[in-house]
Amino acid sequence: MASGSTATMDNCLIANNFNTTGTGVLFSAANDAQVEVINTTIADNDGLALASTAGSFPTFHVENSILWGHNFNFLMSGLGLSIRNSISDDEVFTGVDENVVHLDPLFVGGGDYSLQVGSPAIGLGENAEVFSPLDLAFNTRVQNAGVDAGAYESPFTLAGCTDMTACNYNPNADTDDGSCTGPCAPACPGDFNNDGFINASDLLVLLAVFNTNCGVAYCDGDMNGDTSVDTTDLLAFLSVFGTACE
Repeated sequence: MASGSTATMDNCLIANNFNTTGTGVLFSAANDAQVEVINTTIADNDGLALASTAGSFPTFHVENSILWGHNFNFLMSGLGLSIRNSISDDEVFTGVDENVVHLDPLFVGGGDYSLQVGSPAIGLGENAEVFSPLDLAFNTRVQNAGVDAGAYESPFTLAGCTDMTACNYNPNADTDDGSCTGPCAPACPGDFNNDGFINASDLLVLLAVFNTNCGVAYCDGDMNGDTSVDTTDLLAFLSVFGTACE
């Protein structure tokens, strides 16, 4: 790859390769070159998933992809690596690591690298990073709320909490699985309206639910997390009344 150039791998499957370099994908590139890996599955290759030749240090950007079944996934130095919204069985690498899952992607198997029901790759990707409207099998690329990681889009839905007010809300879930836990506790205990201050407005919230049982992991007014709002919570609230959140 020439200086300043960009190579894009999109909707690619690179699997079960054995070669003298010990690498699934090997790049020889100038140090200021970039390699974009998008919605690609690199799996079960000999040695490394991605590497650059000796003295060649391009920047790798991996998005919405699966790298699985290698001794290591990356041999990186120089300008580095970013991997986002992807599955990788290698937890040790240098660079940007955002929303990377280290769980078995649950391929169908037998040489079929599409996804089974319940695969953690379903809905894992970022829709804004989708490069092509179709996957490797010419199926529509985004079939549910969120794009899948890897070369193949799954027809299966992603089960999870679909209640936007719940602490464990999953924006990529298409089917509610009954796992919603209730609202998250505020970052500042006692600031029930999240305005940055613990004052009379918050006291009114607590008094409105005083002597009730939440029935969930957290509810407004429950200062000690025991799922009920009682005198213990009121005393804890009064101990921080009139303060500002940091």
